[in-house]
Amino acid sequence: MTALAATARYELRMQLRKPAIWIATGLPFGLYALFAVLGSDSTGLQRYRYETSPKVWMVDALGWFTPVLPMVFGIVLADRLVRDRKLGVAELLDVTPTDRRARLVGKYLGACAATAVPVALVYLIVAVTFMVWREQPAALWWGLATFTVVVVPLLLLAGSLSFLGPQLMPTPLFRVLIVALWFWASVTEVESEFPSFAGTVLSLTMDYPLGVFFDSPNATTGPAGVAFDFLRPQPTTGTALLSLALTLGLAAAILAAARALNARTRE
Repeated sequence: MTALAATARYELRMQLRKPAIWIATGLPFGLYALFAVLGSDSTGLQRYRYETSPKVWMVDALGWFTPVLPMVFGIVLADRLVRDRKLGVAELLDVTPTDRRARLVGKYLGACAATAVPVALVYLIVAVTFMVWREQPAALWWGLATFTVVVVPLLLLAGSLSFLGPQLMPTPLFRVLIVALWFWASVTEVESEFPSFAGTVLSLTMDYPLGVFFDSPNATTGPAGVAFDFLRPQPTTGTALLSLALTLGLAAAILAAARALNARTRE
């Protein structure tokens, strides 16, 4: 087994054993269920009682969770890289004949995969529930599609930020900043006088893929007459793919920076 695969497997197992990952990820879903039960006819269970489209069900369900997922991912993953240094494990690993870069990438992939598991399980429950209730096997396909296109890129971006940020600042401070970033790049109203990345191709709510590929009514796309409108082109298949490419490219660039900084500080 290669160093990358072994590290990823170890990180996956260790991360899944942390109660925090299940609590932090399950909380938004629990709040969604509560709001659905207590909501009005337009937002509560009454609306879904008569909805027969698996696409609408799965996209709407994901739309409730997407805005908070980057924050949850960032908080949960914040200590994964710096923890080895604090425990003195990093120095021991450095003397082994394994490639340092492979270990870092393996740790990143394993930690991200483990963090995705609770979200995937809850989302699978939603898909299976609808499939059995409405006899619509397509719910599984729409669930897989939305999870792959929306959740995975956000997870990879949040994971790379969590590997770089704690190397530049204390971990508690990074967790505060990731929450601030979440508000700035997703929750802020597009029409607000305060410039933000909300509703852009770099939005942490993945508005363009959600709006173009899944017709989400919650997606905000297109020019709004405010700052950063050059990042709010008209919604098309091309701009949705551009949003995905920018998110994944940014994640790769940040991870490369984290790897370079980690190697420099360990020399």
